[in-house]
Amino acid sequence: MAEEIKDALREARRTGKLLDLRSSDTVVPAEVLADLLTRPDDEQLRSRTLRLTGARITGPLDLEGAELVCSTELSACRFEEQVMLLVPISAANSTAAAPS
Repeated sequence: MAEEIKDALREARRTGKLLDLRSSDTVVPAEVLADLLTRPDDEQLRSRTLRLTGARITGPLDLEGAELVCSTELSACRFEEQVMLLVPISAANSTAAAPS
């Protein structure tokens, strides 16, 4: 099952099409999601967008300090553990507020 969800996520990232998991019991391991968001695909091309809805994401999603390789849209997803999203500022026109 893990390989099936990895393949579905890779295909969704490659095409930019929405992967809707609302009506399934599919579990997305956070480490699989983090890997997909931070590693370019084999074609060495920047991916389009990962659009995911209704996923149950297990484990901590650690993207702190990571450079994402694609735009990401997560809607109606359930995270069972913490999500770490602090990312470095690399674009000249970007701004960010420090956590208080």
